[in-house]
Amino acid sequence: MFWDCHDTARAIADSWTKILSKYTDVSLLAEEYEVVFPQSALREMASCLFSYAVLPERNRFEYLDLCGYWDIEQRGKQNNIPYKNKSEKFSWLEWEHIYDDEEHFLYKAMLLRSFILELDRIHYENKYTPLSADKGDGLRTDGKYLLPDSFILNKIDLKKYQENPKAYEWKFCFVDSY
Repeated sequence: MFWDCHDTARAIADSWTKILSKYTDVSLLAEEYEVVFPQSALREMASCLFSYAVLPERNRFEYLDLCGYWDIEQRGKQNNIPYKNKSEKFSWLEWEHIYDDEEHFLYKAMLLRSFILELDRIHYENKYTPLSADKGDGLRTDGKYLLPDSFILNKIDLKKYQENPKAYEWKFCFVDSY
């Protein structure tokens, strides 16, 4: 589970919805707030998330209208604006807030990348290394829980998974609750 909830998470949700529209029917988001998607979408989703780790100067202080370099709105544009002034609407916004968002996006992108690499390890080597996780906030580094060990409660199933992780199928679901 990858969970994020802060004001600028809306930008990621919008971008991921655009990505998922290439892989599946995202009209379900309007009806049910969730859509199941294939594993093949994860790499593009991670790439998008990495692009938010350094925001274009063009919309850096737009706060709720952020878009990263991945977004089609930014591709091909000249981004040679030295430093943009904040609009009056967001005059309260300090440059550190944007820096904190960029750090947050980078951190989450690195966690998603680690998860993708773990799926690759399962696919190519039929081995897995438990990842640190937290039952409340998705992937974390605090080590309270291990993914998937802490989430497979039946010990017999866990042993089977550990012996042959490739025999199991992963399912992915994007839930947009905004």
